[in-house]
Amino acid sequence: MGEFWDVGDRVFAYWEEDEYYYPATITEITDDSIRIRFDDSDEEEWTDTDDMAEYSLSVGDAVEAFWEEDKEYYPGEVLEINGEDILVVFDEDGSQQWTKLGSLRMWYEDEEEEE
Repeated sequence: MGEFWDVGDRVFAYWEEDEYYYPATITEITDDSIRIRFDDSDEEEWTDTDDMAEYSLSVGDAVEAFWEEDKEYYPGEVLEINGEDILVVFDEDGSQQWTKLGSLRMWYEDEEEEE
């Protein structure tokens, strides 16, 4: 289980409630499971490698960013990355906002479904 991942690694982890991936940190690895802590929570939960994706974010990536004013996520694109600070341009109106990595969520296509 821990061949690819190490404690302390940053990942995008699947959250079953809304089916998106959120930034998280691996806190523990056992023979058959991985414990993670999402950036926006102090709580930890167990997951497995099928529910994790490599922690990578690049300019041009499609994301959804949390808009503090109405507490909703909106689709956009990454314009700039400065450590944990991310500049996002929103699809709907072209407005831009600096946000923290922990305020983003992503989705990943299931490779098996694409075939």
